[in-house]
Amino acid sequence: MPIASNQMTWVARIATNVDAPPFAAISRAGITNVELILPSNLHSTFDITSARIAELSIQIRNAGLFPSVLSLPYDDAIDLGRAAGKSHDAAIERIIQVMDLAASIGANTISITPAAVIASDGSSVNRYEDAFGHSTKSLSTLRFEAAMRCVRIACRIGAAGFLLSPIDTRLWLDTVNSPWVGGRIDPVAIASTGRPVDWLQSLGHRIVMIDYADMANDGESARSTSVDWPSLMRACRSNNNACQASVSSSIDDLDAAAALMQDELQRASS
Repeated sequence: MPIASNQMTWVARIATNVDAPPFAAISRAGITNVELILPSNLHSTFDITSARIAELSIQIRNAGLFPSVLSLPYDDAIDLGRAAGKSHDAAIERIIQVMDLAASIGANTISITPAAVIASDGSSVNRYEDAFGHSTKSLSTLRFEAAMRCVRIACRIGAAGFLLSPIDTRLWLDTVNSPWVGGRIDPVAIASTGRPVDWLQSLGHRIVMIDYADMANDGESARSTSVDWPSLMRACRSNNNACQASVSSSIDDLDAAAALMQDELQRASS
């Protein structure tokens, strides 16, 4: 099954433990797709989480929406950036399980942290060179699993101190060499060290997901001054790939995303 081209799809992020997901607000914003954030303790709750995902996917479809992305938080107990062993093998197994779960509900993407150099507490996890080599080898195997399931793997770029430049990222993704494995970038984080649009232009079709700023975490100033969102979204659309823009499901963020989509429609029709 080929991957569609020249598409920009907006997805609204919700956690799997939300009692009353804001489906109505997501629909009002003109967003049709949903990203489900899996719990961080997935290794001990996978069966419970799988049942919850199945339940949520039914609710999502009943609301006229589509569950398109499953997002796997980073867990330093399972890491593709380490040499073969218990942690590495667990990471491979978990990612395959999540791909199977995505395929079972019709989701087309899973989001992962491909490797870590620095843990959340600031401690060192892997040498950069080791993380690069081990994760490249792992994703070169997982690409075939992804292709069999028609589920893309979106790798978080710059997370946990790994893949900190577009040059490294392009080399890493080109070495993996699969349309089923791409990058996911956070433009607000990148804006502190460079222009996000330059990353998009450098990486092109390799970027399959982009995070729209979370107002609750980053503030209006991060959205309005650090990143030129209209230019960034136009760059995404010109990359000749099926890119998804992820936005939080807070009312403010949905409204901001809806305004940006409307602005893009107006520009396209003018």
